Amino acid sequence: MAATRADRTSGNYTVFHDSVYTACEPCKDDPKKPPLWQVKSARMIHDQSEKMIYFEDARLEFFGQPMAWLPYFSAPDPTVKRKTGLLIPSINSSKIYGTAIELPYYWALAPNYDATFSPLITTGQGVLLQGEFRQRTLNGQYDIRAAGIRQLNTNYFAPASPASTRPAIATSAAASKRRASSRSTRTGSGAGTACC
Repeated sequence: MAATRADRTSGNYTVFHDSVYTACEPCKDDPKKPPLWQVKSARMIHDQSEKMIYFEDARLEFFGQPMAWLPYFSAPDPTVKRKTGLLIPSINSSKIYGTAIELPYYWALAPNYDATFSPLITTGQGVLLQGEFRQRTLNGQYDIRAAGIRQLNTNYFAPASPASTRPAIATSAAASKRRASSRSTRTGSGAGTACC
């Protein structure tokens, strides 16, 4: 956090004026290089009792380039590992389901389990309700995922004949292998050059 001025009130509120916030460390190779992401705001209020940071008149920047302006938003402070709340919505479109918006909501239920509910509201196929429950145990972890939709256009995804499903399954298995291979490549030691 950095600001031109900071005022502390009531023992647990700090108000930063003309502030910059990022969780990224300065780049070791070039400390003057902009961080991967940062939020610049006219006012930033850190509530230490709630462990929340509130931003007013904020600009979200990636690699030093402004990407979004938000009149007001909040986020947990860096000491919080998990917090219940709305996650970043996504908007996309497809010929299959039209325009869609996904509104994920995260519940931090306990230190060892949580859940995410992500309704996908589409213009062409209706509302897809989807959820995921995750739990860590002493010997491992498990995930439970479920989804359901009441389609607006029930003829679009007509059932296929049994003979035509075999190639689709083989294709799906091959695609899964390709995704797993690309994931292992991305998580390798040389992945990415961004400083954060």
